[in-house]
Amino acid sequence: MAGGVDLGLALLLGEHLPALPDVTAALLLGFFAYGASASPFSWSACAISAVRGPERIFPARPLSVLYSA
Repeated sequence: MAGGVDLGLALLLGEHLPALPDVTAALLLGFFAYGASASPFSWSACAISAVRGPERIFPARPLSVLYSA
């Protein structure tokens, strides 16, 4: 959400989109960097039986208002 707002504001203020290779490189870096941190966290938390189920993906339970546990 914040990224979309930032992009919209930048375009509104006259900035131009970066070249496609730059965008692709940034997206790939973000994808692998997130995976490099989220996967070991999930595996280690599961290994010590700290969390089960959706808590491995959403530690803060952002959708907890929709259901009660």
